[in-house]
Amino acid sequence: MMSSARSGRPWFSTPVLMTCAAFAAAGVVAYVPLSAPGGAIAALAPPLYAIVAGVQSVMVFTARRFTGITGTATITGLIGALIAAVFSPVGPILVLLWTLTGAIFDLTLLLWERRSPEPARPLGLHDEARFLVAAAAAAAALFAVSLPVFSPHHLSPAWLGLTLAGRLIGELGAVVVAGLVVRALVRVGIRRPVHTRR
Repeated sequence: MMSSARSGRPWFSTPVLMTCAAFAAAGVVAYVPLSAPGGAIAALAPPLYAIVAGVQSVMVFTARRFTGITGTATITGLIGALIAAVFSPVGPILVLLWTLTGAIFDLTLLLWERRSPEPARPLGLHDEARFLVAAAAAAAALFAVSLPVFSPHHLSPAWLGLTLAGRLIGELGAVVVAGLVVRALVRVGIRRPVHTRR
């Protein structure tokens, strides 16, 4: 019988939830310095903001890669957004964006793993494609939900194409950094949380 990590089923034990909360808090620490200039950057240069916004996804992706448990990216995104909302005038939007990022990442990996005989391994270099595809799916979703807030000036094909490219660069960069973080944690002896049914 496969373990919960290998089967992709979510076992949200206390250690798993605490791990998600820790990554969420780290994500908020990285987000807060960018929250003030973020609005101005988004208004003036959406493609640049799309790249910079990838910082918000690093810990969301890291949680899923570190635990290997479906749903941890979503939980981490939700917890992080609820905390970050305190420091941001666009709190409800953050809840939508961060939770959506985690949900799409989780869902894409789950669908991939159901079609593959072996689940994604957080440190497997040959499995990196799975995480890149999941990050690209998250980028596409984030781009789609951001369209309603674009100014008419930024709805031209050129601006839209550049912004989509920026989203892809930001999210793909985030998932690569997440992999580096996971490797660093494992290297220093940080153990993954126990995921058993309560």
